[in-house]
Amino acid sequence: MTASPRWLLSFLCLGVLLVAASPSPLPGSIEGVVLDESGEALIGANVHIAGTAVGTATDLEGRFRLADIEAGTVELRATFIGYEPQTISVTVEDGGTASVEIRLSADESALDEVVVTHSRPARGIGRSSAAVRSESSVRSVAPLTASPSTGAPASEAT
Repeated sequence: MTASPRWLLSFLCLGVLLVAASPSPLPGSIEGVVLDESGEALIGANVHIAGTAVGTATDLEGRFRLADIEAGTVELRATFIGYEPQTISVTVEDGGTASVEIRLSADESALDEVVVTHSRPARGIGRSSAAVRSESSVRSVAPLTASPSTGAPASEAT
């Protein structure tokens, strides 16, 4: 028994149509806010999906939004100078938006006192061989104007 080429072609086209018509997952998004322990917004905190280059910084209200995220569970990492980094798991639904609130704790080791000191060896001023003088050589000078009749400076024309 041999299959006719027409039947085989019809079966192949039907298979391609079924694959093309299957729904593909829609990208989702993650939005949220990054706060400190007291609930104050952390302006400029970094938020990114761990292991990727997808990330952003928080705005003036500590809010952020990451768009075009594939559906599934991702590890979201928030960092800010002087605070302990935090990583949380976030599940993004197909075409949905996941909302999160991230609270960062102050990093006590980063808040140690820093003392900066500087010293230089003392040098004597009397060892200089150069003398420094200050003289003023600026005098007041009257502007010169020409006499219209003689062409000589006005001070000499009279």
